[in-house]
Parts: sequence; C-alpha cells; structure tokens
Amino acid sequence: MKIFNLMFGKKKGGLEKAALDYALALTSLGHDVTTYLNPKSEMIPAFQSHNLGLNTSICNLLGSRDFIARYTLGHQIKKHRPDVCITHGRRAAYFAQQNKVCPTIAVSHSFNIKALQKTEGLIAINTAMKQHAINQGYCSTRIQVAENFLPVTSAPSLQPLSNNTPIRIGAMARLIKRKGIDVFLRALHQMKMQNIPFQAIIAGTGEELASLKELCTKLELDTHVEFKGWMPAEDFFKCVDIFCMPSRTEPFGLVILEAWYHGVPIIATEAEGPKELMINQENGLLSPVDDPIQLAAALIHLSQNPQFRESLRTHGDETLNNRYLLPHGAERIDQALRFFL
Repeated sequence: MKIFNLMFGKKKGGLEKAALDYALALTSLGHDVTTYLNPKSEMIPAFQSHNLGLNTSICNLLGSRDFIARYTLGHQIKKHRPDVCITHGRRAAYFAQQNKVCPTIAVSHSFNIKALQKTEGLIAINTAMKQHAINQGYCSTRIQVAENFLPVTSAPSLQPLSNNTPIRIGAMARLIKRKGIDVFLRALHQMKMQNIPFQAIIAGTGEELASLKELCTKLELDTHVEFKGWMPAEDFFKCVDIFCMPSRTEPFGLVILEAWYHGVPIIATEAEGPKELMINQENGLLSPVDDPIQLAAALIHLSQNPQFRESLRTHGDETLNNRYLLPHGAERIDQALRFFL
C-alpha cells in the first residue's frame, strides 16, 4: 500500500511519537509510507534517523483554519494518489478528510473525537476508546481497534530485581490535573504518616508544576520527593523500584508498556487504559481512581513484598512480549487498514 501518515503538531509528545511508531510499523511490513510533518516539528530528526519517508512541505501556521495548508495537502494527495491517509490529531484529520482520492482513517489517541467525525474510518487504541466513539455518535461499523505498542522487535531479559533501601517510587507524566500527581503526593504523605521509608521521583513538566511543588511542601515531603523535570524513559526507570500511574483518566497508558520493558513493577489507577492493559495482581496492581488512601495501601503492600514485585514484573514482561511489540502492532494496524480498504 501507498500510505500518507499525517501529523502536524510541533512538539515531541505522545501524539507525535505515535506517528513515528505507525511509520516504523507499516514500513516494516513493506508498505510505501510517507509521513507529513510540520516543518518546525521536533520529531523530524527521529524520522530522519530511521531513514523514513518524510515530507515537510505543509507549513501549518493557523491550525485547522489554515486553508492554504489544506489546499497544499490536497494537491499532494492528488499528485501522489496514496491508497489511504492515516491521521494523528485533529488538524491532520481536518486537512485530509473528504479528499476525493482515498479514504482518511483517523487514529483516536484521546477522548476528544469531535473533529474526526467526517473521516471514513477510525482506529481506536483500545475497546474503551471504541465504546467512547460509539457513545459520541461514531458509527460502530467504521471503527477498528488497534492497540498501541512499543516500536521494538524484542524486549531485554529481565535483570535482577532492584531492592533499594529505602524503596524508590516513581511517577512520570505531564504535570496536568488529569494525570493525578497530586493524588500520588497525598498517597506518599500517607506512607510518611505510617513511617514507611521511601524516596520518590516525579518526572515531567507541565502547568501544575508550581502547585505540585507547593503541595509537596505543605505535606512535608520535600526531603522525600524530587521533581526531576523531563527525563528519557530509560533514565527514569533505572532510578525506580516501583512505577506509579495515578491518572484520573488515561486513554491508553503507553508508559505502562515502557515500565514492563524496563522490568519495573506497576501500580496504576483503574482509569480506562490501565484497567484494560493490566490484570490486577497478575501483571500489575490496580487502585481506585482519585483515592490516595487506597493508593498508599497498594504502594505499601508492594514496597514490603519483593516476591510480589518480582511476580508482577515477570508477568508484565510476558504480556509485553506476547502482545505489545512492533510486530504485533504492525499486524493490528495492517488488518485495520485492510478492513477499511
């Protein structure tokens, strides 16, 4: 297939990374993939390092209202006549939808799907996302599920379980309300009140950084918690014994796959993505959303039971290797596209 893979964001976030993962997966199957990126995208070096087909001629300055960008993309579609356009994000979907050459298939990475309604098909990243799209009026026969994956063909062998004293607990996320880092801090406060020894790392940046630091001080956690800013996943997971995802809402939770890849046991809230990815007490621990008391209890239980931590990460490694590597993701995407074509 000749495929246009479209992503017009400028940053290096989850949406942009997904566009790279799709390009890698589909190229691995022999498809002719050209990814269209904003010429100011921070992802350009990553695509170039993999020698992936790349076009940066669409200069999107005005968001979805940029009619020049939409016209330019339409001209590219008419000229090169791809079999399908895959879009990541609202702007890409808006620019490509209703072209008269090929179907536009939008990948729904978040619960905001209003701008995707006019595309010919929708790839949902899990069944929770599919159900949400149906609830929002998207026709069920136009939706296929293709779960996210890590863009690697194999995972490293598990290293011996780390057993630091005190235990090191980490959270990594954009520092915004829905990620629940305030809940994480309140859970750590409960641990401190029960004299449970620990050190914690919070990796990430965002609009709530100042208020979270203020809360940390208010809870008298400054000697226990370190805000590290943005960190590469590899560096972050080397620093922690337990990974915590305290999200209030989470469409998928790709960082769970990264934790499994690095052999770190996981505690996550029962948000949409984690409760679909994880089997409670088998490949991770699930805790109620927005409940620092229960989250603290789970953290204490896991921190005091190294054999349980070993069991969780072993089963997490099995889950990753059986379902969430690049060959698995490539096959799911390919099947979804062939359904629409």
